Amino acid sequence: MATSSPIILNGLDFHDLDGFYTIIYSMMDLYEDWKPAHHLDAFNDILYTGFGKEPVKLVWEHTGKSRTDLGLEATRYFYQHKINQGKPYNINWA
Repeated sequence: MATSSPIILNGLDFHDLDGFYTIIYSMMDLYEDWKPAHHLDAFNDILYTGFGKEPVKLVWEHTGKSRTDLGLEATRYFYQHKINQGKPYNINWA
């Protein structure tokens, strides 16, 4: 098996969860008509199917910035947004 070049995810290219999903999904070999949701469940599903048939090496640069941008405050904002939307989301769980 030939070793392919690593996929480089640059933390400077996004500043929030939506930007992360947009960038990471653009790097994946997705079905043309498949528009995955911007949340961890969808991303988890794609990690099992979305990068293609060959194993890949993902190199995440500027992880410190990403840790800040996508960390606790971003998670709180995400769940508060779901609570504010109400149905169909499980607001009691959130």
